Amino acid sequence: MCSIMGYCGVTADLTKFEMGFEKTISRGPDDCRIIDTGDGLLGFRRLSIMGLTPSGM
Repeated sequence: MCSIMGYCGVTADLTKFEMGFEKTISRGPDDCRIIDTGDGLLGFRRLSIMGLTPSGM
């Protein structure tokens, strides 16, 4: 199972977001990414089932 987490708002605190996002590591331990969209933050954790190639991300 993968994990997606988002926060909407230009005042997003990356440190607080990372602390909450870290709690989802069991849902996707194989790869993760946090993107600052300018209007908030978006985090994704990947649970690899078909392989660890970057194209799966």
